[in-house]
Amino acid sequence: MWERSGSALPMTFNVLVADEPPPGNGPGPGRGAEQRLTDWITSRASSLTNRLEELSGRCELRVEITLERSVTPTDTPAQETATSATETRSPGMLRLLGKQRARNAAGELADTLHARVRHRLLSVAEDLRDRAPTQRTSDETHVLSAALLVRHEDVDAVGTVLSQTRAEQPASRVRFLGPWPPYSFADTEHRFQSDEVAGEPPGRAPR
Repeated sequence: MWERSGSALPMTFNVLVADEPPPGNGPGPGRGAEQRLTDWITSRASSLTNRLEELSGRCELRVEITLERSVTPTDTPAQETATSATETRSPGMLRLLGKQRARNAAGELADTLHARVRHRLLSVAEDLRDRAPTQRTSDETHVLSAALLVRHEDVDAVGTVLSQTRAEQPASRVRFLGPWPPYSFADTEHRFQSDEVAGEPPGRAPR
């Protein structure tokens, strides 16, 4: 549907439109589910059409970047000083300190890499929205997790940015998903409210 129409405004998953209960518990039936949905779309037709036009030819890409700590360089002056100061420690303590140094080094590099990659991605994407990381192992440090709004013709340009990042920083791990309909960029103002969907009076918990 998305490929044929050219744009889409995805709804939240698992939205059920129910029949409307009779008004005031009266004898007459309320609106059916199809009519309720039709009325909702009709009342917002102008703004929904404008948003569809704005998203025409665009897609969403998900990007997650992490650093593998075991590959992250730790030979900074501060780390070398810390290593010299702990040479007399026990093997077990040295292992723990080594892991701590790797975390610290990865954290410093992640901050630098985040700013650089974010700038590069925004040079080829129309919008970027941060998202919570979905995948990360215990030996990785988070760098960036984002949804990108991109023109179809610019998808390869995003791939080029990520390939450059991987080549410049061997410790980086890149997860690149899509293209998808622009889930993260659909205007939430136009989403069917849970109270309205379930037919509950305002203020009651949705079913």
